[in-house]
Amino acid sequence: MALNVSSASMTSRIRAPFLALLGSRFRFRQDGWDNDYQQCSFNQAGTDQFPVAGTDALNNVLIGGAKANPFETPIRLMLSANSKIGQTTSFFVNANDATPLEVTRIDCIFGTADGAANTGYVSKEQQGQAAPGATCMTGTFDLNATANTAQAGVLAGVRGTPSLVLGPGEQLTFNIASAVTSLASLSVTVWVRPHTGTNIAQYFRMANGDIATGTFFLNLIPGTTVRAVSMRWSAAATNAGTVTADVFKDTSTNAPGAGTSILAAAQSVKGTANTTVFPALSATAATLRMAEKDRLAVKMTGRSPPSRGLRLPYSSMLDRRTTSRSPSPSGTPKQQIARCSSRTRTTSLRMLGKHGPPLPLPIRNC
Repeated sequence: MALNVSSASMTSRIRAPFLALLGSRFRFRQDGWDNDYQQCSFNQAGTDQFPVAGTDALNNVLIGGAKANPFETPIRLMLSANSKIGQTTSFFVNANDATPLEVTRIDCIFGTADGAANTGYVSKEQQGQAAPGATCMTGTFDLNATANTAQAGVLAGVRGTPSLVLGPGEQLTFNIASAVTSLASLSVTVWVRPHTGTNIAQYFRMANGDIATGTFFLNLIPGTTVRAVSMRWSAAATNAGTVTADVFKDTSTNAPGAGTSILAAAQSVKGTANTTVFPALSATAATLRMAEKDRLAVKMTGRSPPSRGLRLPYSSMLDRRTTSRSPSPSGTPKQQIARCSSRTRTTSLRMLGKHGPPLPLPIRNC
């Protein structure tokens, strides 16, 4: 007697008792989870479930119920007002403890075209190098093209091309050929890898007069921990006396910069331009740990706007590595990565999440 049963039928038969008991969301195969499946976890009270990871019917990876690319992370430059769009804007500095980042894609879109022929591109600057450095692109974006239409940049080479690899302390800058006319609502996104476990919060200021104490990050992930800070500026402050930049954690109803500094000491912004610095973090672990709705703010001291010579682009990288319940502490523009910079300033912070494996997206930890 011969029994001919297809593997699909046999799989369905084996699954049936479990599906009847657990429901369709708990489908699995011996060699991996089914497509269009989400793994769920119970809340602390055991009264409800929430999605953790899975895929959808179109083969998209889902993290926390949202589509995710677990291998790439976006770094964004967003400038709305026409008056804030300069010809050279540095918007990201790589952390000193980070694995080198590889640029994998660059996109550009704007709400209002420039009204005259103009182009832009993304460049990479090494330590001590003024912008613009080596271009990350072959060709440029047309800033007078049709508004609200995304443009995909052509990368300058294949994997490993030097201008597409960001080492520790190196920065990204958006460069525009000539002064803008009407360009507004500009958004540039640079995708990088490997960058899993890290979110990026950015604060950058092009004009000297715009540099002031202000909030640049709102935390939505309980247990997030600051892991590193980087700073960089393209023109140092020239005021008499001390001029510093600090990064503060603000809680509850704190005004920007009224909370607690996450640095061991405020960073002078009168040092060598175009040189990334890595100020030491506070030695108090609780200071580095952020609750939901805590904020991060840049705090400037020793200057009365407008300060002479200082310009800042500021960007922050947020690392969310899951740990145990005790997270481990660890013009041209200025840059700061939660490490900071002056002239235009960019700041990037590395933050650690509370539980679980490294995840690249800003989702709640279980």
